[in-house]
Amino acid sequence: MAIIPDNFKQIIPSIEGWIESLATQPFPVALQSWFAVIEVFHILGLFCLAAAAILVGLRLLGVGFVEATPSSIYRNTRLWLHLGVVLAIVSGILMGLSNASKLYDNSAFLWKMIALVAGVIFTYAVLVPTAKREGEVSGGARIGLILGLLVWVLALVVMISKKGGNVAIFHVMFACALISIFALYGALRWIMLIGLVVLVVGLQIATHGVVGDPFTETWMTVNKAWMWIAGVFVFGLAALNIFGRSARPGTTTLSRLVGYAAILIWVTVGAGGRWIGLT
Repeated sequence: MAIIPDNFKQIIPSIEGWIESLATQPFPVALQSWFAVIEVFHILGLFCLAAAAILVGLRLLGVGFVEATPSSIYRNTRLWLHLGVVLAIVSGILMGLSNASKLYDNSAFLWKMIALVAGVIFTYAVLVPTAKREGEVSGGARIGLILGLLVWVLALVVMISKKGGNVAIFHVMFACALISIFALYGALRWIMLIGLVVLVVGLQIATHGVVGDPFTETWMTVNKAWMWIAGVFVFGLAALNIFGRSARPGTTTLSRLVGYAAILIWVTVGAGGRWIGLT
């Protein structure tokens, strides 16, 4: 087995026979005819829970509906949060049964599931209790914070070590940039905006003007280098914001960390689903 597994097939090879048998069993076969409908509910579930997490997460960053307290925003969105989690998990199980052999051997499915575990842990052990306490991170929430971040980092490690990781990590990076644009203010916000413009224009010049051919190793190397440079820039400014630079009044380092992570973890889950569809 590789140091970093590629898929669930490498982690639990003993269930391969059962996975293959699902292709001929009546219930999974019947689900294949309903796959598109189930997928709609899966996307709706992810949308509902992501929307709720984003609203609460942004409020913990001191932006968004700042006229309302974090606890009131949670109370008004909790139904959609719980409904979204249930829809996403139940529909995901049904989709998995109907397409088990593909997912069993798919690296994107592996890191999506790891990120999903991180998302559930972080949402219910960290985001919810922190919102209820108006941004104060309790001792129990701090334990959940550490555990959730460790599981999420594992998902990111699996992601960037596999083919397509550059594409998937871009979604997380872009989401972090958008959050930072709202969370930052003053000079750092302008640095983020101008820096993003320079990075995007620079990439277009390098890949289309200098290299030209997208089927060369040089083209791939330029893109990978750009991802690392852009990642350091975006996540670096976000880290400065978390630790107090251009931070909004009434927020703390931990509440800002919770706000960023609560959103980005679910973006990671969504990015995994997108890459599964492409592969």
